[in-house]
Amino acid sequence: MQSPKERRLCMRIAITKPLFAWDSLEDSPSLSTIQQLLATLPDGRLLQGLRDYRGRGRDDYPVSVLWGVVLLRILLRHVSFEAVLAELRRNAGLRELIGITSEQKVPKAWNVSRFLEVLGQEPHCTHLQKMFEEMVRHLGQVVPDLGRNTAGDSTALHARGTQDAQTVAAETAAGLPQPTAGRKEYTDAEG
Repeated sequence: MQSPKERRLCMRIAITKPLFAWDSLEDSPSLSTIQQLLATLPDGRLLQGLRDYRGRGRDDYPVSVLWGVVLLRILLRHVSFEAVLAELRRNAGLRELIGITSEQKVPKAWNVSRFLEVLGQEPHCTHLQKMFEEMVRHLGQVVPDLGRNTAGDSTALHARGTQDAQTVAAETAAGLPQPTAGRKEYTDAEG
């Protein structure tokens, strides 16, 4: 047992989970877990917008398949899309979940790259943002005090402003606040 003096001399380090606690997720989610997630995502408007954008062009790899590849990279925590595509070539059950009928129908890396380029354009970015907001709204209904007592560590944030007027205008139009000058100040109990 420690004496009162020893307890005063101990350093206490607060350890908290990050906002997105990836280490709490399954290392290898089951096919049923992946299927449940894919079924609950409110991605209908996004997928329809992507289909409309594609129009009557080639449809070797349907939009839903390419979107499934993007989601699987996140769900399976692969470091690259090439790793996801390799997994899809090996795993028939996983292929079936996102609508790929055979190993030969797995998209190529350049197909995913082009899809990501389109996904990053308007109106698809707005659809993604609305999808995220809808999921947060649903989570807020299930967990009523979500975000009430939240703090964040800004150590890894780089908030340097840009001098490019077009970039600032685009970020402001998207609802992103611009960084302002600031500095860290540490004060003791006396101010």
